[in-house]
Amino acid sequence: MQSAEPKKALKISLSFENNMDSKVIYIGSSRQLFIDDYLIDKSSGIKFAVNSPVKTHEKLIIADCPWEDIMVGPYCTVMDDDGVYKMWYESYAKDNDMKAMGFLCYAESEDGLVWRKPTIGKIPFRGSNANNIVFPNEGKLYHGGTVFKDSVAEYAQRYKMVYAIHADGLFGAYSSDGVNWSTYDGYLLRNQCDTQNVCFWDGCIKKYVCYVRHNVPIRNPNVLRTVGRSETEDFLNWPPVETVLSFDQKDPPDMDFYNSAAIKYARADDVYIIITSCYHHTEDVLIPQLATSRDGITWNRIDRKPFLELGKTAAFDSGMIHTCVGQVIRGDEIWIYYRGIEKKHNQPYSLTKYGGTITRAVLRVDGFVSVDADSQEGFVFTKPLIFSGNALEINCKTESDGYMQVQMDALEDCQRHLISERLAGDMIDKKVNWPERKLRELNGVPVKITFKMKNSKLFSFRFRD
Repeated sequence: MQSAEPKKALKISLSFENNMDSKVIYIGSSRQLFIDDYLIDKSSGIKFAVNSPVKTHEKLIIADCPWEDIMVGPYCTVMDDDGVYKMWYESYAKDNDMKAMGFLCYAESEDGLVWRKPTIGKIPFRGSNANNIVFPNEGKLYHGGTVFKDSVAEYAQRYKMVYAIHADGLFGAYSSDGVNWSTYDGYLLRNQCDTQNVCFWDGCIKKYVCYVRHNVPIRNPNVLRTVGRSETEDFLNWPPVETVLSFDQKDPPDMDFYNSAAIKYARADDVYIIITSCYHHTEDVLIPQLATSRDGITWNRIDRKPFLELGKTAAFDSGMIHTCVGQVIRGDEIWIYYRGIEKKHNQPYSLTKYGGTITRAVLRVDGFVSVDADSQEGFVFTKPLIFSGNALEINCKTESDGYMQVQMDALEDCQRHLISERLAGDMIDKKVNWPERKLRELNGVPVKITFKMKNSKLFSFRFRD
């Protein structure tokens, strides 16, 4: 429900002395998310808030096949691939010696909700090829892989995968269709890459980027898991990993980062997201936490609360949660897929039978972090910005007695300013109306933006034609 009240002056006086000495940020028409204070010069009466997605409790994929007789997951990739929803998920089964064997399985869906496990007929399991296993070939090992679509590769290698065999290295594979895979020779990276390994092509820096487990015994021999990163122009040659996300003094002494599930957010040029499963050793559980970044290197955790809470006792996600790599954006929603399991980390696999459930949680687009104001009016004053476009769209939500209002002021001429109507309601990509002047008057010149808000949440904004 959207509504607009008559314009009321913000009555904010901005000082423009020496403003041109401040660094002007060119944002053009790219979408700006409030994941941190990068754009903010000063503020009052506001706070940053991490917004958790809403669990659906759906059982989208369960362990119901012999090659999943231990469990499905924990590591999965999901993508909307030209209108077909595709998922690559890990499964574990007992071999003849009752040891765990890892496989990469494939599922697909027309709507992201009803999934089928097609018979691929490629990899034998217990004497039959009637399964949806796509990797590895018989007698080979596999663990912790994720798939990405390489936009700069030749057709035969447009799908790529990074995975672990042993804890001391990262390996790679390629495919033209995501089903029939060939492996690259040797290691891609010598590093302790146990658990989920993530890779993608970052068009902003024109390089491949990978995020892997990086064990650094900072606290003690057990609490040592961090997220490491490497980047390269050549997919087959990677420099050593550097730690980019680690625990600190604000974290519990028994907690470290089990994996990354890193993505580059599709709706913004400079937003990277990690939903790491934090391993709490004493309780023996894994609980996701959100980290955000502007460059994929320097990471910020707004707060340390769970991004997804564990389910209640005996629920299918009461022991560990691992989010899937990838992002599915449907309309105004982000669908965050995850694998939940009742099993705790150190409980033996021999006690787990057909465990694990892949489900999803729903978040509004751009909704990872917001700037919030309560019943006392809050203000956000941006740094000097240069934009491109003739319209301003914002993503915000107000309570029934709340509102959002925007003022724009040219730095070089304090008489050139715009004041918007007051906005109220739940708005995504809502065009802001300026009753008296046209936004194009400020196009291409340094401006400061003021957001005046009450009982509301501000997620993002964008200029466009």
